[in-house]
Amino acid sequence: MFNYLGANEELCTEDILKHENIITKSDIVFFQAGVDSQVLEYLKKINENIFVELTEPIAPEILNGIKYVSLNESEAIKITGEKDLKKALSKIISMGVNHIFLKLGSKGSIYYSNTTEIFCEAFPIVPVDTTGAGDAFSAGVIYALLNKFSIKESLRFANACGALACLKKGTTEASLTIQSVLSFLDSIS
Repeated sequence: MFNYLGANEELCTEDILKHENIITKSDIVFFQAGVDSQVLEYLKKINENIFVELTEPIAPEILNGIKYVSLNESEAIKITGEKDLKKALSKIISMGVNHIFLKLGSKGSIYYSNTTEIFCEAFPIVPVDTTGAGDAFSAGVIYALLNKFSIKESLRFANACGALACLKKGTTEASLTIQSVLSFLDSIS
């Protein structure tokens, strides 16, 4: 994942071609919105398990066939133009997305698909800095998916990742390990 937006602007299909063999065999490919949409179109051709961090509008036809999307409430409303969150999530699903992981910050998170909606409460914490919490949440979802957690377990694990990211200042100090997440979950069980 790139945190310098200039790098995202430079990423192109030719860069993907250099690593196509790895990407084709990957269990999940992470894509950050803001990268050229042609890159996403190409990724969809070589791997069906794309996870998009959907922070800005993408043409609906490009979202068609995307397996996983993660975004927050304000992004869902902004991207769809809907005022009602449920309508926004339904609209994203109607664009062809299979699974949505919605970040609600201190209110928790939601998994949403054509057939299922699951809510998971947030962990009660006193945040120091929320920078990187959404990225930590998405990383938690991806880890959970790769390790075949249930949806409810995935949300709980991702919420723990997001909560832990809020307990220290900045993203470097708050970087997580699997052990830190598991210890956190054990401490609150």
